[in-house]
Amino acid sequence: MYCINPKEFSGVFAVPAAVVDRHIKLAGSAQLKALLWIYRHSCEPIDIEKLSKAIGISVADVKDALQYWLECGLLIEADEAKSMAEKAESKPEPKEDPQPTEPAAKATDNPPKEKSTEKVLPELPVLKPTQEQIAQRVDASTEVRELLNEAQQILGRTIGYSAQAALLMLFDHYALPIPVILMICEYARSTGRQGNINYIQTMGKNWAERGIDTFDKAVEQLVALENTDKLWKEFASFAGITSPRPTTTQQKYLDTWHNKWKFSLEMICIAYEKAAERTGKLNMNYMNGILKNWNENGISTVEDIEKYDKAPKVTSIKDAKKPLTTSYDIEQAEREAFEPPIYRKRGAK
Repeated sequence: MYCINPKEFSGVFAVPAAVVDRHIKLAGSAQLKALLWIYRHSCEPIDIEKLSKAIGISVADVKDALQYWLECGLLIEADEAKSMAEKAESKPEPKEDPQPTEPAAKATDNPPKEKSTEKVLPELPVLKPTQEQIAQRVDASTEVRELLNEAQQILGRTIGYSAQAALLMLFDHYALPIPVILMICEYARSTGRQGNINYIQTMGKNWAERGIDTFDKAVEQLVALENTDKLWKEFASFAGITSPRPTTTQQKYLDTWHNKWKFSLEMICIAYEKAAERTGKLNMNYMNGILKNWNENGISTVEDIEKYDKAPKVTSIKDAKKPLTTSYDIEQAEREAFEPPIYRKRGAK
């Protein structure tokens, strides 16, 4: 049995409940270390070099970790924080005894969301198998023994209880075949994430939901991921991004834009420039709105963009000769830009 040592409460600092409630299973060790250090030094500006030395990881990995928390909303950029503070100071005092009003009608002009054909799987059980239960499964099943032994060789280290439990639950609860689970481990190792079992677990859940449950489907997905990683390096170089690899959310966006919608790097870079002109920064949600609009309207080349922009009454290039009632609407792109990512967390409200 364990209990908290009250002596250590002489010095404490606050951590948002969301870190534990929503992110403790998904965030990696580097991401959690970085965030805890930041909250411990919340009165100081974030110094990435100092943070890197304090938690013992590279500057590139620190930036990658901070990008995760930036996308989750637990960190915001300095300019945004300043703007929020200025708005709070200029907000007028509420009037006393306000009259009750009817609630505002819910907006209905947002575009309908795409229907997903993916199956929805529950999160892996919080109650993990015990070490004794894992040992029993290893003794009773040659498949489980093969899974854990092969995973250790691929990841290049002896895997502990948490990794053993996660791999076993991917096999038991999501019914992923052993070769598919091992391919996920191999990809994690190739991208430097072999120590992040949460990444492997999340990727396994995503594959199971999308029906990537055979060797051939897994190979096809890995080829797509490798293309996405290569695309990220080229895009990051163009946009001046120093992170060596995309976050999970950025990777999903790139996969959709390049592999599903078939946009070239040039088209993605043009969308980045348009989004940067409107927002003043990298905003992949906004880029997604632009590219989604182009995809729905048959725009696939730079020439198409020029024709589209010069023909405000044309809904799409392929329908240019038909009577039209709608036009290219940048406001619609803005609304769509702030929709959730393409692959949403299943079961979330």
